[in-house]
Amino acid sequence: MNTLTQTVDSQRDRTNMLPAPLGEQLVRASLLTPQELETALGEQHSKKMRLGETLVELGFVDEEQLLPFIAENLGVPFVKLREGLIDPAVVRILPHTQAKSFSALALFCVKGELTVAMAEPQNLHHLDEIERITGAHVRPILALKGAIEKLLPRAYEEDFAVDTVSADIEADAVEVDQEIFEVDLQDLQSLAEGSPVINLVNYIIV
Repeated sequence: MNTLTQTVDSQRDRTNMLPAPLGEQLVRASLLTPQELETALGEQHSKKMRLGETLVELGFVDEEQLLPFIAENLGVPFVKLREGLIDPAVVRILPHTQAKSFSALALFCVKGELTVAMAEPQNLHHLDEIERITGAHVRPILALKGAIEKLLPRAYEEDFAVDTVSADIEADAVEVDQEIFEVDLQDLQSLAEGSPVINLVNYIIV
């Protein structure tokens, strides 16, 4: 086999390894029809939105259905945001202006690692800036931009408190990728005091 043939075969192999476009993946999974995809692509172009956000806005797929596909493509964990996952003692470590600019929400901090929900968790510039501003090691997780924008105003209100929000939350109402919580339960117990979010997470995963 000559060098040119090897190069062509290598390029073909790399192409075959690339994930299919998001819309195609959803159609294959029977979560979206080809007609709905065509409609969404047209809407995406006219509104200059991401396809995933467009699909949710149009009601073609749910956030729960969409997030695993995007997260797998990006190779990051994901979270369906709830107020009960935001620690009031932590969220303001990232100033509101930067949080809005980066479409990011600081959720909680465990052993010096700050978990941040981001619409673009693969954006290295945003990650570097968040780490510079907060002085913490950041673990980015994927959340839909619309969900972040919806929660941002509430999370920065002076009276925002998780205790009142999480009191009525059922265990199955909080959906977080299991990989996020690779923390020793003994560590969680020692960190729980003063952090209603860690108390909630501890309750859910024990």
